[in-house]
Amino acid sequence: MERVRCMDPEPGYPQAERARASGGGFQRVGGLVEVPGLLRELGCSPEPVLSRAGVDPAVLGTADHRISYAAATTLLHECAAATGRHDFGLLAGQRWRLAHLGTLGAVMKSAPTVGEALQLLATYQHRNSDVGAAFVLQQDEFASLGYVVYRQGVPHLAYAYDVAMAFACNILRELAGPRWRATEVLLSRYSRRMRDRIVSTTARR
Repeated sequence: MERVRCMDPEPGYPQAERARASGGGFQRVGGLVEVPGLLRELGCSPEPVLSRAGVDPAVLGTADHRISYAAATTLLHECAAATGRHDFGLLAGQRWRLAHLGTLGAVMKSAPTVGEALQLLATYQHRNSDVGAAFVLQQDEFASLGYVVYRQGVPHLAYAYDVAMAFACNILRELAGPRWRATEVLLSRYSRRMRDRIVSTTARR
């Protein structure tokens, strides 16, 4: 697996055509534990922002906690509004690591190949969320790692895709080494300049 593209699905992408269930759903806190620290770095007190999002600060204290998926995306929206950073989801996703996936991340890290690790992610991502799913598509020498939300009515959904794509780049760098670079990062709401920035800066902290 020499080349990997990271993408979020455009409307009509095959994975987005799966049966969609309405209602809620959960999200394991995972890398959201990094949000309060990121807010402070950007000059915002976390407590008022979390309060507006309806998120108990204690919930973000442990990666294994669960919150509703809607609360997670609303939190990212409120963070973007408070900081004036429309790219807050990307900034947050840049801080996510395999360790934030818990047991799944540990198993992926010990997989014999990058391809097998990504298949583990696609197979067991439901343990971290029952709203979104990772997927891997392979064609010739390319593999595309993507993420799709398959429930309707999720508020501020774009932030979830931002986090997922930045995290995807980090996953590949952890698995394939620091010299890995994505061939493409496809984000439907950003310019080429922003996509290039994600490719060049994700995981460099």
